[in-house]
Formats: sequence, structure tokens, C-alpha cells
Amino acid sequence: MKDDSTVEERNTDLFFEIADIIDFKPEQYAQETWGEFAPTQEDKEKFEAKFNRTPYGDDDSRWSEVDCGTKMCVAGWACSLNGYLPYVSQTRDGNGGTVHRFDWGTVNQRENLLERRPTEPVSMVAAGLLGITEREADCLFNGEVEWTSDDLRAFGKGEDIVWYGDPDDDDE
Repeated sequence: MKDDSTVEERNTDLFFEIADIIDFKPEQYAQETWGEFAPTQEDKEKFEAKFNRTPYGDDDSRWSEVDCGTKMCVAGWACSLNGYLPYVSQTRDGNGGTVHRFDWGTVNQRENLLERRPTEPVSMVAAGLLGITEREADCLFNGEVEWTSDDLRAFGKGEDIVWYGDPDDDDE
């Protein structure tokens, strides 16, 4: 297995697009989550007014009906910017109605959110889209590291992604 990708293998444009999100819409970047709705207090009030109830959870797809924004990590944005959507499952709410819930950890490409297609882990899809190796993906998608836009642009230009504290590094 190859440890590191080359600059020629990396999708520089995609790294730069994600860097732009961090620069211009920082509220939509959160490395600790593949993806989730990020409702503001105003969004919560809109939701309660529209549906006459509180949401069924942070992954309740009805958040999208009140134009609630999402926040995602590097992997989530790599997939989203390339037309991938989170897996959607159905569950029942407390009133016997159907609620659709998003699972941001698995994605697929489709036109309709409810269309059924095989899903793949977001990390594998994102690694392929970014042109990086599995080892690099393990570091880049680490939920405990907040990347800057400068970091992502440097990675897009070929900078080493794997840092010295890589858990697979036996030299420590």
C-alpha cells in the first residue's frame, strides 16, 4: 500500500474549494463531524412555527425545509461539492408520522434524497475525490484537528498531509 500521494494525484481544485468554505463560510466547517444540520435559534423558531413541534433530532431532514445550514468536515465537503448526498433513513416521530434522518457517514450520488442506491463510507469517497491515500485520509479526516484554509491549500499543492504524530508511526 502506497503511503503518500503525489501533487499530480491530488485534486488541487477541490482542496482549494474546501479552503474557500473555511475562509468565506467558517460556520459551515466543523472537522469533528462528517456532516450535520447547524440550526440557529432563528431556525429553531422557524421549525417550530412550520411544524408546530420541536425537531425530532439534529439529523431530522425537515431542517432543510427551513433552510437550516449544514456544517461538515473536509471529507463531508469533498463529497458534497461533488454531488454526493448523505444516506437517508426513515423513522417514526412521536405522532406516528414519518421522519427522514440523515446519516452523513455514508454517501451516494442521486437526484432525489429518498432514492435508494448503494452507499459508501464518506471517508473512502472523499479520499478518492481528493486523490489521497488511506494513510493521508486517516490524518486529514481526524476529527480532533481543525485545519486552516492555508493548510488545505498547501496540501493541494503537494505538502505532506501526514504529521509526525501519526498514530501509525512506530518511531515514537
